[in-house]
Amino acid sequence: MTLDQKKYENTVLYLCQKLNGEVRSKKKLAKLLYFADFDFYEKNQKSITGDTYRALPMGPFPVTLEEVTNEMAKKKTITIDQVTEREGYNATEIYKSLTKPDMSVFDADEIKMLDRVVNKYGHLSGKQTMSAFKSIFPKKHAFLAVVHVEGGVQALRNAKIAEQEGADGIFLINHSISYPV
Repeated sequence: MTLDQKKYENTVLYLCQKLNGEVRSKKKLAKLLYFADFDFYEKNQKSITGDTYRALPMGPFPVTLEEVTNEMAKKKTITIDQVTEREGYNATEIYKSLTKPDMSVFDADEIKMLDRVVNKYGHLSGKQTMSAFKSIFPKKHAFLAVVHVEGGVQALRNAKIAEQEGADGIFLINHSISYPV
């Protein structure tokens, strides 16, 4: 997948706009991006942002999130504020939009998916969003094997290996299997 910088930035702006101008916490922004990208990928075989995700103890994290949001802050399209909400805890990052998203970068299906993610997860706190993720992947650490396949036999063989190794699920990346239309 290739990162789509313009779409990525406008996705962040759109999420902020839909959530009263801000997304409260890096964890929440990461989960919203994850749900948008992976749910869209599941339906359309491509993600919205083009980012890849690292498996971390608190769930998947977009590899270029910090780079993209820092660049947006430099361009003054967002601010990233550090707010100490509770003594003894790390400061919460608050992402506030300073400009409106350019909606022309999205197609109708992408907007529909972003709205779905906002409606389903936007009202949740970072902790609640994490709980929603864990309800989908109940193990302590979710592991999704990425399996590149060129044929049905290979796909089944690799799926069986992933299952035997304890994967929560697999992502099949089709290289040449055709489907009847």
